Amino acid sequence: MTEYLTGILLLAVVWLSLLLVRRDLKKHILWGSFGYLFVIMLGWALITITSQFTSVGELTVPGYWHPPTLFNLGFITGGLSIEDALFSFLVGGIATVIYEVVFNSSIKLKVHHRHHLGAFLFGFIFSAAFAFIYKPNPIYALIAFGLSGAIFLCVVRRDLILHSLFGGVLFMLLYFFNFLIFNSWFPYFVDSYYNLKNISGIMVLSVPFEELLYALSFGMLWAPVYEYEHGLKNKK
Repeated sequence: MTEYLTGILLLAVVWLSLLLVRRDLKKHILWGSFGYLFVIMLGWALITITSQFTSVGELTVPGYWHPPTLFNLGFITGGLSIEDALFSFLVGGIATVIYEVVFNSSIKLKVHHRHHLGAFLFGFIFSAAFAFIYKPNPIYALIAFGLSGAIFLCVVRRDLILHSLFGGVLFMLLYFFNFLIFNSWFPYFVDSYYNLKNISGIMVLSVPFEELLYALSFGMLWAPVYEYEHGLKNKK
């Protein structure tokens, strides 16, 4: 039962390191963390409610994976456990500032004075329609949310295109590196708790290809999302 929590602790080290290295981005890290946690909980609630009336495909647990979780909440809720909430909180904060940390930039210049939610709404609508029509494995709906949201964001804020692309790649590389460390500690985890027969089965150094697609799509949306939502842009 400790494997998932151990992986989360690895992410927590990264989250805290970014907070210490760039204290000027504390507000942005916390906004990104709580924001993504809210998005995941909202998405889980919508899926849970709609699944009572329509068939939207498999739930994350056990459709995508079935790791042991505290109080067995993953199986009880179909995909939202204490570990999942912590994971969402941590990756949300990391992805929000990874571009700024690597390229040593700050978020200062005001472009617009209103808040923007279009990318979130478009991502939700597109991924919901995708799930309803094709009934895919849940991970593909999550990937669709990130990619569609990122495309919408880049269309309306072309100045954030490079931010989105670089942010996605940087977060994917960081996520991949953390996964490799995790696999070195628990080499049996992927084979034991992932339903590889339900996804492509493609592995990249023992990391499921879908995990990398998720990290890329999520990073592309979430790296520039603070600037997008607040009407800001970066300054070197």
